[in-house]
Amino acid sequence: MAEINVTPFVDVMLVLLIVFMVAAPMLTVGVPLELPRTAAQAVPAEQEEPLTVSITTDGPLMMMTSEVPEEELITRLRAVAEERQSDKIYLRADGAIPMPA
Repeated sequence: MAEINVTPFVDVMLVLLIVFMVAAPMLTVGVPLELPRTAAQAVPAEQEEPLTVSITTDGPLMMMTSEVPEEELITRLRAVAEERQSDKIYLRADGAIPMPA
């Protein structure tokens, strides 16, 4: 039999690959550095909690933590938008909600 059996070689290579994939993140240990001081200001954080509208599969619409009937959603969003500085609205929807055709 003059053929080379490659199966054990592939097995060893796969084990080594897994070992290196697990060990590599552990090898990136931070080096202690004394970073220079700067006069730059910190990045400003958002002042307000972002407005969130959630859509559930079995329940009503939720604006932040309160229930909102579907027909009142637009009027409430306009009222809240006038009081807030940020115009960002985050929409959260359950993954089980069917997509419209």
